[in-house]
Amino acid sequence: MSISISCKELGMDCNFVKEGETGEIVIESLMHHVQTEHAEDWFEVEEIYQAACSVIREKAA
Repeated sequence: MSISISCKELGMDCNFVKEGETGEIVIESLMHHVQTEHAEDWFEVEEIYQAACSVIREKAA
């Protein structure tokens, strides 16, 4: 089963979407994107990570 997450789902004005086989892979890729493309939000990385984990958990349920 493929899992996806987007920046928009986390409240960011960005069209980035990542799909993958596991939540771990998807979140890792998303966080790399956040760190490279959303440097101005760097101080919020932990909050973004927690929100991404919540979205993935909801989709898996």
